[in-house]
Amino acid sequence: MLTFTRSTVSSPSVIWISLKRLTSILRYNTAPLLPILLVTGLLNRIMLYIVYPEGIGQWVINISQIHLDKYEPATQLLLTLPAMLQYPLGAACIYYVYYQLQPEKQVTLREALWQTLIRLHIILVTFIIYVLSVALGCVLFIFPGVYLLAIFSMAIPGVMIDKLGVYKSFVESKNRTKGSVMYTLILLALAVVIPNIFFSVTGPLLALYVPNNIINEIVIIISFMANTAIMISTMTFAYIELGLRQQENEARAVLEEQILATKEAEQSA
Repeated sequence: MLTFTRSTVSSPSVIWISLKRLTSILRYNTAPLLPILLVTGLLNRIMLYIVYPEGIGQWVINISQIHLDKYEPATQLLLTLPAMLQYPLGAACIYYVYYQLQPEKQVTLREALWQTLIRLHIILVTFIIYVLSVALGCVLFIFPGVYLLAIFSMAIPGVMIDKLGVYKSFVESKNRTKGSVMYTLILLALAVVIPNIFFSVTGPLLALYVPNNIINEIVIIISFMANTAIMISTMTFAYIELGLRQQENEARAVLEEQILATKEAEQSA
């Protein structure tokens, strides 16, 4: 059983301890999630297999090579649907991993998938609003987009873990990341940016030495599974850690109010 509490040591030590805890979560939960990770990897590649089979085993594909416009709109939607399913599956994994870290309550993968199915409409609406808000922020100016990326990043975990609605999930995410925006961005970089850069560099290098497309396609799927496992573990860790930080901030604010009230009472006396 993995459990942890918020650390109050210095900033460099906090980052190091966070990395150690994150690594523990990743090791502890990856094996049970392997079937779902494999499914998400295949879902991510199904459209390529159907529309552009020549791209099998290719690490870098020009989007202009995939001609979706030759299909009817309904067919285009069906082709993109498998890739969209990986996001609800990711939400189910976050729910599962979170409750593996709770000593008082644990859930099975089946229960996690069932909860995802029940809340699927809320997950999809929340995800769409999140993506559109970040995209709009980036179009207006890069900084607002990055800021929205951070403060609303806990909305999907909130929908699954705390059973929040769409609006409430964004409000809670903003509160949860208050005062920890930079820390949240570091965690998001660990979850998404760094693994993608790593595989984007090592993948094409592998293709130079191993030209076999089938082997490369298998490695591509494995790399996507690794990316997904890192993202799930990091997002779960972030939700817990930011929640503990939020509790600390709220407790500190209450203590400061009590101290101020005591001083005012003493002055009045």
